[in-house]
Amino acid sequence: MLLSATGAAVAFSIREAIFWVGRSYGGDLAVGLPVLALVVTLVAPFVGLWPAKVVADRRHVALDATTIAVVLAAGVATTVILALLT
Repeated sequence: MLLSATGAAVAFSIREAIFWVGRSYGGDLAVGLPVLALVVTLVAPFVGLWPAKVVADRRHVALDATTIAVVLAAGVATTVILALLT
């Protein structure tokens, strides 16, 4: 869960950086970068799946559906909480 929350937080910080660049430079970037930021926001909960898979492989355990659901739930919760705080 910690890996998923960290991954979602990093993706969310990238989203905020994209918004900042769009606001500061204006023009076409102000129109196009919010779309990219939305895509990053939608991908953020899934970022933790790759590190979870790496950890599971190193420990020689299977990454079953329950574990995937927990990782995704932690990513969604982190993304929602960070979105509500901004």
